[in-house]
Amino acid sequence: MDGQQWWGDVPTWISSLAIVFAAGSFFLDRRRRAHEREREEKSQATGLSSWVVTDALTRPRVYGVIIANDSGSTFHSVEIVVTLHKQSQQPITLVTLPPGRLFVPLDGEGAGGRFSWGYAMLESEYPGSLRPYTVSDGYVVESMAFSDNLTQRWHTDRRAVLTRASDAASTA
Repeated sequence: MDGQQWWGDVPTWISSLAIVFAAGSFFLDRRRRAHEREREEKSQATGLSSWVVTDALTRPRVYGVIIANDSGSTFHSVEIVVTLHKQSQQPITLVTLPPGRLFVPLDGEGAGGRFSWGYAMLESEYPGSLRPYTVSDGYVVESMAFSDNLTQRWHTDRRAVLTRASDAASTA
C-alpha cells in the first residue's frame, strides 16, 4: 500500500480528469464560437467586390469600374482606389452603396493628369458591352474601404483579401 500512495485515490483522479476534459471542451467551444461570430460578421462584407472594365468597341474607349454589392444590404462610406493606364486615380467615393451592380465610368482628365469619375449607373443601364481587365497590372482595383450595416469598417487589398480595418491598420 505504501508504494501506491503517490497515486492517491481513484475518485480524485477521476474528478481531475473530468475537470481537465471539461476545461478543454470549454476552450474548444469558445474558439469555435469566436470563429462562427467572425464568419457571421464577415458575411455581409464578402458580398462586395469591384473590378476594372472597358468597352473596347467604343471610340474613344470607355473605361470604368463595376462595383458589385451582392450582399442584399447597403454599404456606407465606400472608397475604392483604382489604377488605370498604370496611374493611380482619384478614389471613387460613395456615401451609400445599395445592393446591385453599378458601373462608374471614367469621366475625363482632371488636375495632374488624373482622371475624375462620372456618376454611378446601374450596370444594366450602360448601352455597350463591358469587359473586365483580367491580365493587366495597369488596370486594377488597388483597395476598397467601406462600412457595413453593423458599422464595422472593412478593407480589401489588391488581391481582394478582406480584413477588418482595425486589423489592417495593425498589420501595416
